Formats: sequence, structure tokens, C-alpha cells
Amino acid sequence: MAFVLVDGDLKIRGSLPEDQAVAEGLVRETDCSLTAYSAQPGSMHVYHPREQFFPEKIEAGKLYRLMLEHADGEAVGFVGLKVLSEQHRRAELSYFISDRFKGRGYATRALQMLTGFAFGPLAMKRLCLEIADGNTSSLRVAEKCGYLKEGLMRSYKVTGSKWHDYWLLAKIAGSN
Repeated sequence: MAFVLVDGDLKIRGSLPEDQAVAEGLVRETDCSLTAYSAQPGSMHVYHPREQFFPEKIEAGKLYRLMLEHADGEAVGFVGLKVLSEQHRRAELSYFISDRFKGRGYATRALQMLTGFAFGPLAMKRLCLEIADGNTSSLRVAEKCGYLKEGLMRSYKVTGSKWHDYWLLAKIAGSN
């Protein structure tokens, strides 16, 4: 059975091979100056070829991209889940919403859904997010979902020749 999380008119589902082109299209049409994504074709891996997302078979260290869709099937963006440590129950989450869908609460709902899944069925203890300094809308989403800033990671990621600072935010299971 395919992986699906649903909240009203919003759905998170496992990625399919054809989603690579869809996700790259969403990135190309979006101002990515404050994200870790690049509009270069093939620069991001949305799915792991020959693998489907099965929550009971998640491997630590592997990034799983899941598609975010409106009820009508239109792609809104995607989310990411990467288990950093099975032993210590830590994972990193990410989310990307196309410019066409920003300001409608999709990012907040998607992060709430993914957080609930990670703390629930996956039994994670600690979830973290890395958000570019200056990406105020994404920081608002994270804080609205109960993530707390833990620190600014200076010169953390590079785009071209420019280094960017990123905030580390985290949420612990059982906290508000």
C-alpha cells in the first residue's frame, strides 16, 4: 500500500519516478534565493530510484522526499525526511512550497503533518530543521509548529561562491 498522509485538502504521498520533473519544475518557478534548492535540472533528488517509501523500512542517513499535493492532485511542493540516528531517534525535516501556493497555510499544515508522523509512527525523539537566515516566512512556519531556535550556524551552506548562515531549530517529542 502506498504511503499517504491527509489533512483536509492537503496530502503528503510517497514520490514516484515522474515526480522528479514535477519537483524540479516547482523549484524553477520559485524564488529560491532563501532556500537550499537550485533551479538547475537534476540538482535535487526527489526520490530514490527503484525504492518506494515504506515507513517501516526507513534507513538512517537516507533522504526521502515526499510529494505535497492539493486534493485535486496538483503538486503544491514537497517535504523531506531524513533519519539522522536510529539509536538516538533523531531526524531532520524539510519543506518546500511553490510560490504559487505560498500564503495559504500549506507549509504550516505540511510541517504539522510530517512532525506528527515522525513523533508518532516513527517514534522519533528529536526533530530538527535548518532554515536560511533571512527566510522569515519559513522561520514563522517552524515557530508556529513549536520548533525553537537553537542557534545560528554561520557560513553553513554555499550557493555558487556565496556562503549562507542557517538557523538550527528543533522540537522534542512531548513538547508544545
